[in-house]
Amino acid sequence: MKELARRLPIGAELLDGGVDFRVWAPAATSVEVLLDTEQGVRCVGKLDAEEEGGYCAARIADVDVGSRYWFRLDGEE
Repeated sequence: MKELARRLPIGAELLDGGVDFRVWAPAATSVEVLLDTEQGVRCVGKLDAEEEGGYCAARIADVDVGSRYWFRLDGEE
């Protein structure tokens, strides 16, 4: 996976082209980003687990500044 130009090691960071999400989840087989919207909770993307050291990351477009988000690991609530 191409290394992302981040300032923060984990969490959400606004960059050109969207928001970079990154979390350390070495035991997870899947990681998704969920947003809390006026219409309810929606999944906006799956994080790629190809980074070294157990990190999962993705750049996701169309996420507004200040959006409430969380990560779902292995499909759990």
